[in-house]
Order: sequence, then structure tokens, then C-alpha cells
Amino acid sequence: MRARFRTFVSVLALALLATSAQAIPVLQIYVEGATYDPNTETWVTSQSDFKLWVVGDVDAFGPIQGATLTASFFGLGGSISFAPGTTALITDPSVPAGLALAGSGTGGHPVLPPHGIFNDATLHHWEDWAMGDMSLTDSPIGDYNGSPAWPVSFPDNGQVNVYDVHVEGWTKVHFDAYGTTVDTTDGKATTWKTPGSHDGQVPVQNETWDRVKAMYRD
Repeated sequence: MRARFRTFVSVLALALLATSAQAIPVLQIYVEGATYDPNTETWVTSQSDFKLWVVGDVDAFGPIQGATLTASFFGLGGSISFAPGTTALITDPSVPAGLALAGSGTGGHPVLPPHGIFNDATLHHWEDWAMGDMSLTDSPIGDYNGSPAWPVSFPDNGQVNVYDVHVEGWTKVHFDAYGTTVDTTDGKATTWKTPGSHDGQVPVQNETWDRVKAMYRD
């Protein structure tokens, strides 16, 4: 009996490890066309215009309500623009609605952890941009963690919001996302945030502001 119990525990532990290893964040940020730097765990592109993806794994816990993109700005000033778009790299038949400015502030964020951004004394300000609910399951969802450079599998389905972004002037812009799912069995709400390993930032490459390096950590 003890031998069988130990075997059961071992199998259960392996199953839990496998589940953990294959877990996909409910929300991720990815930049199209970037090259992964394994030393800095960063997706890097030298373009000032780039496609920013907010990836929502709707299959995991259902629709993601109140999905919000947060942009944090560093420097003396600048501009940023977002245009709804789509991508040809995966199945992505839906174009998201335009972003709506939902709030701004300095210092700490009411939802997101500091993670070296909101507790950085050089932070100029942050802005929350409402994306609306993410409820579609028309795109395949993989783990954009940089290892390997492109997901080897797409086990879930969800919604991918793609935005054509242009940044200039700011020395750095950092991107996070958050949203809420509700358990249909007990009504419990859970707020999800992009992990520190799945957020991103855009530092300006040189003093003339003519190029932007968009960096996305795994």
C-alpha cells in the first residue's frame, strides 16, 4: 500500500510540474518582428514604428473584462500613438476597437505592482488605455517567453489585440496590461496582470530620437 501511495504521489507531482511548465499567462505583451536577446531576456527591434500585441488567453478562465494597456513614460516629454491593426503571423481575423484613455498618474499604480517601474524616481507619468473586454477565441495562443524565439505550440485560443505604435521623444516607454475574469460557478473575480517576464518597454536609441529600440522581456 505504501509503495502504491508513493507511486501515486510521484505521478501527481510530475503531472503538476508538467502543468506548471506549460502554463500560459492570461495576459502577455509581445512585439512583432523583434529579435530575442537571451542575455537581457528582451525582445529587441530598432524600428520606431512597431506592432504591439496584447495577448489574452480567453480559453483559460473565460472573457477578460476591463482589459487595460498601461504605458509608463520616462524622459522630459514626447508622444505616442496607437492605431488598431492586425497581424499576418497568426490567425487574427478581428481588428480591436480604438484605445480610450482611462486614467493617468505619477508614482504608484493602483493595480500593477511596482516592478522597478512605478517605484522608479525618474518616472514621468503613466497612462491607462482601455481596450474593452477580450472575449473572442479567434486566435491561437502560445507562450511568448522568448525560449524558443517563437512558441512551439498554441494549445489555447483567445483574443490578440494588435496596435500599430509610434513613439518619439520619450527616453523610455514601458508597457503592461491587466484585466479581470469572473468564475461563473461562484462569481469570484480575479485580476490578472502581465508577468514581469511578459511585459515590455521602448527606450529611445539615440539623442536625435530618430530611432526607437522596442524591448520586450520574455
